[in-house]
Amino acid sequence: MVMTINSAIRQLTATQEDYLEIIFRLNQDGKPTVTVTDLAKRLGCQLPTVTRTIKALTQHGYVIHRPRESIQLSDQGLAIAQQVTHRHDDTEAFLHTVLCLDAETATADACKIEHGLSPLAAQRLHAFIKCFLDLPLDVQTHIQTSVQSIDKHAQLFNRIQSHRQSPWRH
Repeated sequence: MVMTINSAIRQLTATQEDYLEIIFRLNQDGKPTVTVTDLAKRLGCQLPTVTRTIKALTQHGYVIHRPRESIQLSDQGLAIAQQVTHRHDDTEAFLHTVLCLDAETATADACKIEHGLSPLAAQRLHAFIKCFLDLPLDVQTHIQTSVQSIDKHAQLFNRIQSHRQSPWRH
């Protein structure tokens, strides 16, 4: 089953993965029915754009949707959405908790990074986060302080331009 899910994820675009993740998160946040309008608001894009993407996800069996009705994740879509959400949460936790990025930056960067992680990298990142959080607080603090002390020596990185990000991924 894991191989099937990982193979399916590689066939999806980053945008399609984001749609599955957002539908899943909206369901988790207590919204049992998700509409095209809900997604357009959350993503900050036009209804036709959402409709095209949902149509493609429906054709590939990741969501169940009929025009003017709610959108539901299929079993396959749910499995992928859970995996993508898990990858995002682990990446965000690493960036915020270990690398001490502010929450907003960690969230935005996690959205960019999550799509490029291999299954092995995602597994190891998850294991690392679990190990880090099990460390005594003073050891966690020491690691965080060490990471932050590098900032003053990293002048070169300040010259690297950030890539433009779509507004809905912030």
